[in-house]
Amino acid sequence: MTSISATTAPSTQPRSPFTGADICHEAGLALPEGTSRPVFDDDLWDFTDVIGLPVQMALYRRRFDFTTITDPRCRLVAKELIVALLVPTHDAVVRLPRAYRTALQLTSCYILLVALGLDERASIGAAAGVLFAVNVTAVLPATPSNLGIFQAACVAVLTGAYGISAADALGYGIILQAVEIATAVIMGMPALVREGLSWRDVRFRALHTAPVQLRPRRA
Repeated sequence: MTSISATTAPSTQPRSPFTGADICHEAGLALPEGTSRPVFDDDLWDFTDVIGLPVQMALYRRRFDFTTITDPRCRLVAKELIVALLVPTHDAVVRLPRAYRTALQLTSCYILLVALGLDERASIGAAAGVLFAVNVTAVLPATPSNLGIFQAACVAVLTGAYGISAADALGYGIILQAVEIATAVIMGMPALVREGLSWRDVRFRALHTAPVQLRPRRA
């Protein structure tokens, strides 16, 4: 979504289609009159006064602090990803593939951080960074189910940007991928049954569409 003009100097901050956007207005979140409203360009989005948030939600979880992402380009991408998930009908998002994806993936990534007690060091921005990294690595899978590469992406984000230990980040990556696979199986099996397909049919189609490598003929 971020676009860089050909005449833009390398050190210039790339412009986002969300520049100047009122986050609460775009996402349909209500705020009391006179309350400061988070803007996309801000590096701290404070949703403390948003009407309707659960009372048990801790105050620090209502603040998205992007200053912990030191690379400005990665910080911009994290912001764009969160806005895209919150507002899939935005003009800059709706034309993209899978634009109507809900924020469930981002929420799941963050909930797992909370469950493992990592949320004090890693905010919602960390969850967005992890989600972005694993989606990028999934474009060119190097191993079956992207095993290992998926965890490496999680470690790179959580350890490199947020100072979480490699062991904790690795454990997070393993559990997150297990949750994703379990969800795919639980949600996918009923769909297969409804379509009248068996696991054998799925395997046959996968083998049929897989590229075939022929050995070179000996002279």
